[in-house]
Amino acid sequence: MLWGISGAISSGTFEALLYDELVARGAAAYFAKLLGYANSGAMVCNLLATLTAAPLYVLGGYPLVGWVSVGATAVHGCFAVLLPAAGRPVLLSAVLVRRWLPPLVHERDVRSI
Repeated sequence: MLWGISGAISSGTFEALLYDELVARGAAAYFAKLLGYANSGAMVCNLLATLTAAPLYVLGGYPLVGWVSVGATAVHGCFAVLLPAAGRPVLLSAVLVRRWLPPLVHERDVRSI
């Protein structure tokens, strides 16, 4: 049950992050394609992990399988840190206020929007 909850939370979080990053870059049309590639990549990685778990267990038992898992997680984390972050999205209302109301509003008041 906890595994299912974890999968649901991480899946929704990943999809939201992917969509937000694509919108920030003006490439929202590629969402379905990239999500498909990401899901296919995840399935291939699961297959590779399953195929390597048995030989690792034979070679070193659960400790070796556990340490290889920790190493894979560390590599995954390093790759995640290397990913660029999109710029902060700007609300449409803030853009409209800054463009159309400067004669009516002082600059210091607009910055807080």
